[in-house]
Amino acid sequence: MGPNLIPKVENFSIENHTAKDHEIGDGCITPGTHKVLRFDFLTQNVGDKDFVVGRPVDRPDLFEFSTAHGHYHMKKFNQYNLYDVLGNLVVPSKKLGFCLIDVKKVFDSAGPAKYTSCSATAVMGISVGWADLYASTLDCQFLVIDGVPDGDYTLVSITNTARAILEDNFDDNTVCQGLHIEGQTVSVLSNPPIHADLTTATVNFDDVPEGETALRPVEFTVLSCGPVSFKILSGPTKLTGPLGTVFGTLTSPGAFLADDHSLLPRNAFLWLTYTGTSAGDVATGTVDVGCIETGQRWTVPIVANTVKRPSVAVMLVLDQSGSMGWPAGTGTTRINVLHDAASRFVQLAQPNNGVGIVRFDDKAFLADGILPLTPASNQTKLVHDIVATAPHGATSIGNGLELARTTIDPVVGYNRKAIIVFTDGLENTSKFIADVRGLITDTTYAIGLGTAQQVSTSALTALTNGTGGYLLVSGALSTAVDDYFRLSKYFLQILAAVTNINIVTDPSGYITMGQKVRIPFTLTLSDIEATVVLMTDTPIVQLALETPVGHIIGPAEAISLGVTVAAGTNMVYYRFRLPLVVDQKPVHAGVWHAVLAIGEWDNRAFIGPVRGRGARYNLSVHAYSNVRMTASLTQNSFEPGARINVRARLTEFGVPLAADTAKVHAELHGPGSALKVVWFTETEPSVFETEVSASIAGTYQFRVIANGLTHRGEAFVREQLLSASVAVGGNSPSPSTPPRDRGGDLMCSLLKCLLHDQGLGRLLEQHTINASMLENCLQSSCEAQNAPPSDRELAEREGIPFP
Repeated sequence: MGPNLIPKVENFSIENHTAKDHEIGDGCITPGTHKVLRFDFLTQNVGDKDFVVGRPVDRPDLFEFSTAHGHYHMKKFNQYNLYDVLGNLVVPSKKLGFCLIDVKKVFDSAGPAKYTSCSATAVMGISVGWADLYASTLDCQFLVIDGVPDGDYTLVSITNTARAILEDNFDDNTVCQGLHIEGQTVSVLSNPPIHADLTTATVNFDDVPEGETALRPVEFTVLSCGPVSFKILSGPTKLTGPLGTVFGTLTSPGAFLADDHSLLPRNAFLWLTYTGTSAGDVATGTVDVGCIETGQRWTVPIVANTVKRPSVAVMLVLDQSGSMGWPAGTGTTRINVLHDAASRFVQLAQPNNGVGIVRFDDKAFLADGILPLTPASNQTKLVHDIVATAPHGATSIGNGLELARTTIDPVVGYNRKAIIVFTDGLENTSKFIADVRGLITDTTYAIGLGTAQQVSTSALTALTNGTGGYLLVSGALSTAVDDYFRLSKYFLQILAAVTNINIVTDPSGYITMGQKVRIPFTLTLSDIEATVVLMTDTPIVQLALETPVGHIIGPAEAISLGVTVAAGTNMVYYRFRLPLVVDQKPVHAGVWHAVLAIGEWDNRAFIGPVRGRGARYNLSVHAYSNVRMTASLTQNSFEPGARINVRARLTEFGVPLAADTAKVHAELHGPGSALKVVWFTETEPSVFETEVSASIAGTYQFRVIANGLTHRGEAFVREQLLSASVAVGGNSPSPSTPPRDRGGDLMCSLLKCLLHDQGLGRLLEQHTINASMLENCLQSSCEAQNAPPSDRELAEREGIPFP
């Protein structure tokens, strides 16, 4: 709260005026007779505190003496400029100084005038509820309009121009007034004049993927500080294109620009939509649009084409070092956790993608080059090769990355490429990540199984940074349900990321015999395809879908409706395009449910072990959608005290979803602390951020959740997992292979050469030294210098027993 000044201009007139000497001295006018535009200028204080400037003798920086008025004025206080319809400045303000006193009461409730003198020793200001008035009859209270053509103009008037004295609000310090000048008369327009131009020659929907809805604007440029509105008058209309081609609008077919008190160019948009049909399709259309205030009309052409849904080639780089045989903490070994998680990745991936496998211990092995996931036999082979991965040797992540890079680089036929590295430990054998990091240019993700102290966090972060990927670290795992599925959730989240899919919900829990669990999830009209994934620890849980109208869809009916129903490693999923036609009615937006139950299956051998505690499950819903959230995490250090910044971006059709329609928060699990909820702040349109301090060594798990309303007003939810890790000594340089010392090689070569000299041979014989034996020893020593580490040494590095 405080003072708040609002300008007002009124009582316009035009006259021929002969300049006075003191007006000429103040720079308001040049000698002679001129055509001038006169008007009253009021500066009204509508705030709840007085606007106090002070005394001219105390503030010479703010005041100057006016010879025209014979007293002190505050410098650069009011300004008024005349602009033509095109926004060109026609007449600039010449009178910049003003005396500020209480002249006219604005509010009937205002007290008596306090500021009444413009002398050097008087305090200037404007009381609450009063206005300073510069009447049109005063000297210099005019604009010289010699040679200004008849027509429409905008007078932009600003008070407290320099903002030298603080106010409660500066946003209302400018007022625009439309004027029509004709000869010696001036009239007030109800709104300032408008100049509107269409800046979109053609609306181009270029390369829209099958099933996706793209958004494109019809854009206008506006020069007016008054309100301006645009409307779709007819259409959009399809002219050519296949059956099913639809050009639509995002919301109501109109756009409105409010009074902006500025003549800076503004842009207005009418949004059109197009949904991709089948790859190769081309369509055309038109839309008729207009400006309501000016009556202008335009017909805008539309062109569109559809391309295949983007595909990705993914190289899995899997750790098979000896430590992968250790317990994972979930009740099984690390290698078994990897088998399940990586197999589910392959089994769930869409058939238009490709996957390859590199295994690494202290060496790297190519299990599979990039194999397309159709035919199904390729998927079967990939899963077989994942399960065949067995613990052995030490850990050389660099060797695995280098082989992955050389394998995926020449691959063609995919829109994107990505590398996913899985490891459970610290690098201990060359090549290291630092040795090959510069070679990696594809999007790269990393998954670390272990704690901040057990995983090469800084090296893996450096590897993924700048590629569009990220690192996820599991932390210490237990038999708790969230820990049990954590690695599989990481793999499936990265699968979603590389295929432009978002996660709607991802809860875990227990289900017991005779229990039915209904898990809600929300889909919107902007969702193109949904995949509902159920993972369990034992294959005894049945999955069904419940539509927003309450219709239960089991596996058999789902298949008859065109839903893909498939099973994997303790996993079953339903994948379906939207809308889903049920009972001849399309079902799309609303609250759906996944319905879980333990049925009387033939594999009853599994029921006994879970009869007491229940079966563990994770239900993950993925949406191929126009509503997208991308979250990322950065940290300024890898040691305790680090600052962690988490950032999320929300869009629909590529257009920001801002804070007035969406909110973002995160559930944070830090080391040794209870669950904490952290709220994000919008830092720029559609971008939400938060920052936390990592004061204790360990892993910080974030579950970022966004919810709100789409542009159509439908509820949506998105979520994503992120992690950060800090450890004592975490900023230590990552290991790299040192340059090879060639000194030993040179010495070996020299000695070998000397031993072949006959003179030296006779000298050795004279001293009863067997030259042949000496040469053999030298050969063995030189070979040992360049030999790779032994199996025993590798086992010691990895911390595993040597047989």
